[in-house]
Amino acid sequence: MSDSHGHISRTVAVAEYMIRSGTRAIIHCGDIGTENVLLELAVVIDRAHIPVYAVPGNVDLYNASVLGFPPESGIQMMGRIGELVLGGHSIAVVHGDDVLAFRRAVSGGKYEFIFTGHTHARDELRTAGTHIINPGALNNTHQPSAAIVDIDTGEVSFFDVKG
Repeated sequence: MSDSHGHISRTVAVAEYMIRSGTRAIIHCGDIGTENVLLELAVVIDRAHIPVYAVPGNVDLYNASVLGFPPESGIQMMGRIGELVLGGHSIAVVHGDDVLAFRRAVSGGKYEFIFTGHTHARDELRTAGTHIINPGALNNTHQPSAAIVDIDTGEVSFFDVKG
């Protein structure tokens, strides 16, 4: 998911849908907007015992309560370029507003998957062995959307978000 911009109910609805779908981890690609989004998200994931990995977006850069959200909550706030390995797959998470950081992630050939946001438009691209996925936005968009990705098969399922 990406670009919540403070919209708690859509963020929670997406997390609950992902959990019901058997998701093993949730990735938030930035522009969370408020600490309240993370607080409510932490309640949802606590019941399911799955991790959330998030990067700050441009609207989060000076929000200390988002940047410093406690990892004990189950939400791991990463840096501007988040790196992780899930199921043996190398993943980068970048919001997308820092074009140079995004280009470095893509051109480095280091990641199988790059998750990004910022444009508020869902998109999927495969280039040079890297699968780039933008789930769209949860707020400030004509059609809110998110995506579930099977990192073992590379299958991406975009879905519209109501509310």
